Amino acid sequence: MVRCGIERYDELPARVGIVDVDYCRFRLRELCRIIGKLEECCVKDNKVDKNG
Repeated sequence: MVRCGIERYDELPARVGIVDVDYCRFRLRELCRIIGKLEECCVKDNKVDKNG
């Protein structure tokens, strides 16, 4: 079972009705990584703007 790091969602079974919860958790985890990288870019861009 895929873990996304959010306890509320990690406790759900692999399927709820017709929804594949494992896939949703996987996508959430991947999107969180992307958001983290975008946040890093914002911080770096702000530093460049202040220095430049």
